[in-house]
Amino acid sequence: MADGELTHSDYALCDPSDSLNYADFPTREAPPMMFRAKAKSNSAWYFSSVTAGSHGKQNGRFDLPAPRGTCYWAADAATALRERLGPNLLAEPGSIPQYLLDAADIASADGAPGAFADLGSPDAVTKFGVTGELSKTADYVQARKYALVFDAAGLAGIFYGARFSGDQPPNALAIFGDQGADPTRQVDPATIPALTVARQMGLTVIPAPAKNTAAALNVLDPTTIPAMKRRDDEA
Repeated sequence: MADGELTHSDYALCDPSDSLNYADFPTREAPPMMFRAKAKSNSAWYFSSVTAGSHGKQNGRFDLPAPRGTCYWAADAATALRERLGPNLLAEPGSIPQYLLDAADIASADGAPGAFADLGSPDAVTKFGVTGELSKTADYVQARKYALVFDAAGLAGIFYGARFSGDQPPNALAIFGDQGADPTRQVDPATIPALTVARQMGLTVIPAPAKNTAAALNVLDPTTIPAMKRRDDEA
């Protein structure tokens, strides 16, 4: 920013204003069903917290500081999986290694109760100066400032456009709660294999190489090759 003027990249990155009542921020309800892609061994309802002094992306975009936390869900299974795979989708567009899918599944649950800050509402911009860039920016520290004010205002979380969904209306939720796993929250006992969802998305799944691939290709172990005898005239 120069001479007090906001650049395009600054528009969504202003600090929350002390003069605004964020309890009046435009809201919407969660969708009837929610989906979360996760490691198979992990709880579906785990609220992650940002560590003190953290300025990087080790934590989630809208993570709250302890003792509060944030749990991330999506409006459909494909969005949930895209958010989990993230940059891995960009390495070789249209395909994904199977090992990334074998370790994950998709949980589903009824829509969470409460009012969620709606980043897709025009009033978010005109009345509060918040644009959809808040859900795209690499400045997680700034995004977390808004999570703090929304939580303090009593909102249940944030409804926003997932970063890896292109130009879409809000389709992801950051749900606020107490830090850690919450076994009291409702979740469907059956999960959806990540491999199934990836194929439904049209992704080509790249299988892991077979253990005997090296043998089949007659690949030699260099440690078993006898050393060549050195010629006397070699330097």
